[in-house]
Amino acid sequence: MKLLNNSEIKEQIALINSWHIDRGLLCKEINFKSFRDSIDYINKIAVISEENKHHPVITNNYLLVALKLTTHDVNGLTQKDFDLAKLIDQIRL
Repeated sequence: MKLLNNSEIKEQIALINSWHIDRGLLCKEINFKSFRDSIDYINKIAVISEENKHHPVITNNYLLVALKLTTHDVNGLTQKDFDLAKLIDQIRL
């Protein structure tokens, strides 16, 4: 898996909504109306992550779900992170 350079990261981030780079990680936060909705969302991410063998860091604080993506094998962002972000964005809330 190839580590993306800054130019490639900028190109990829422009193709996804509500994601940003923070300390070299691809990040997103989503607020939900209920705790159950936040957990349902996390469970949907779990299915996608398992299918793609790529797993985000997921933090849940009641109504807030925070996601962080990186490719640990290369210690940075790869196309795999942006592909997973796009799949996560297809989840119906």
